[in-house]
Amino acid sequence: MGHISPAVAKRLVTHGFVTGVTLNTSSDEPVFCESCTFAKSRRQAIPKVRKGERATVFGGEVHSDVWGPAPVQTIGGRRYFVSFTDDYLRLTHVYPLRRKSETFSAYKTFEAWANTQLNAKVKVLHSDHGGEYTSNAFTKHLADHGTEQKLTVHDTPEENGVAEVLNRVVVERMRAILHARGLPKFLWGEALRHRKREQERSGERFPGRPLHAGNSG
Repeated sequence: MGHISPAVAKRLVTHGFVTGVTLNTSSDEPVFCESCTFAKSRRQAIPKVRKGERATVFGGEVHSDVWGPAPVQTIGGRRYFVSFTDDYLRLTHVYPLRRKSETFSAYKTFEAWANTQLNAKVKVLHSDHGGEYTSNAFTKHLADHGTEQKLTVHDTPEENGVAEVLNRVVVERMRAILHARGLPKFLWGEALRHRKREQERSGERFPGRPLHAGNSG
């Protein structure tokens, strides 16, 4: 099930959101998962610093961060991924990239999805000061669409804590999936897409209402 948390798995079984799964829901004993422990073995703490209040509508603020380069590229030649996380719902879209310069194209894809599917516009884009976010084309596009660009100070990842923590969790889950199945590392892109679909189907970010898998990025 994509190495979702035991609490989420228990809720899915208890409420009948999934079938064909045998799970002891009467015990609150901690569950040990060797692959999850392996995936988190390199974790480094990222302080969470939040300035201002949380957004109250979808698109009110979107947090973004680029991860990579990966030690090995995917079958499709990807070495990076970029995430866009809505501050209000914590809904995340993830896009594998061949180069960091593809971040702008990925953002436009996310922006179009939000506009078409949710009739929502991105009011604030929160990211670090990386060149992939500060190109002339990217900044002009944001200005033309009335989107405020919120950039963190150099070398302060904690100011973009939502995106930084999300990317760390995504990488941990990818590693757990590959480790549990004994799969080669170049399949991390497929693990990324699998993890995203499982998160949406399970409603891990939306307790009580699993999302449709079509919302994946």
